[in-house]
Amino acid sequence: MCNLTNCRLCQSSEVILRLEFNDMPIFLWPVSQKSLGIQNHDLCVFVCATCGHPQLQNLSEEFLDKLYKYDYINLDSPQVNLDRATVLRLLFQFSSRNILDVGGATNSTHNLFKDSIYSILDPQKPLSPEVIHLDGYISSVELTRDFYDYIFAFHIIEHLENPRKDLIKLRKSLKNNGKLIIEVPDAEYYSNNLPFYLYFHQHINLFTQSSLQYLLNLSGFKRTEIMIHNGRILAVFEKDSQISLSAQYTKVEPDFVYKRDKEFFIKLENSILRILNKNNSKDLDFLGAGGSSTLFFYHCPGILSRIRNIYDRDLRKVGSNLPGTELKILETPAKFESNTVYMGMGAIMLEQWANYQSCNFIDILKVVKDLEI
Repeated sequence: MCNLTNCRLCQSSEVILRLEFNDMPIFLWPVSQKSLGIQNHDLCVFVCATCGHPQLQNLSEEFLDKLYKYDYINLDSPQVNLDRATVLRLLFQFSSRNILDVGGATNSTHNLFKDSIYSILDPQKPLSPEVIHLDGYISSVELTRDFYDYIFAFHIIEHLENPRKDLIKLRKSLKNNGKLIIEVPDAEYYSNNLPFYLYFHQHINLFTQSSLQYLLNLSGFKRTEIMIHNGRILAVFEKDSQISLSAQYTKVEPDFVYKRDKEFFIKLENSILRILNKNNSKDLDFLGAGGSSTLFFYHCPGILSRIRNIYDRDLRKVGSNLPGTELKILETPAKFESNTVYMGMGAIMLEQWANYQSCNFIDILKVVKDLEI
């Protein structure tokens, strides 16, 4: 049964159930273990009546252990890390500075900040042997007070059950002029552009620009920089004991909580099925085997039954099943077949082929946009 006792931001007990999705896949990305099978769990979206923050139900420690103990193929690309580091280096001086990277063991940006004194806080062993490893979670590791110049928390706080408590602890370990640099998914972006990738069990907090600032204000920080790019909110915060909450935040309940319900996904599925039924080809192949694909098929099962093959360029995924389906992931073929319809998340999927202009392709993202008209 779905339950949420208190808002994770303002601690109010006035939380309201807005949406419920039954039997959603727990695992979104291909995993190396072959024995997982198909595992599902209900997902509920609550909204705080006091501050407007959308969030998922409380998850038990047993469930969280199941959720995070496997080896997921879900890493940011090196280019994403490089782009972020380039932006930050234009703003700040990192040479000989103490950096704490929270959750950066398997996707560390350490190689981009080798001129610093780099520590990683993570229960997993860091890939780089050159870093200082703090083994555990924010709540379980003892942190030195007033020690770090910078703390990185890239795609971390959307996973936290008690983000205020954890952020207050991180704040104490920052020097007086230290900076907390956070990146989170932009929930409004995903609602508008990739709606089936908005709700899933790993992201229990759904942040907008205003709610992210509200959380950090409540935790004793003030914002100094914010950058929005391609579904990511990158923000810089520093300590501030004098911040006035009432002057910096007005309650806003995001409308995406109402827009992306079961009725919307039924309309999306019906729109795609109409396109398929107008097409004479019987073969339908899917391009891309990531988390958004898993969730797309969950919300649009009528499309799943029409798929012949699913392909991905990442060889680590090849041979595994896409979670929640019986589809075996295949290596992307060298060329298109003229008698096959291809489907994927955006035309960028096609650019690896020389003959992509002649391909019969259904762009799911375009169908989503057409539904908004």
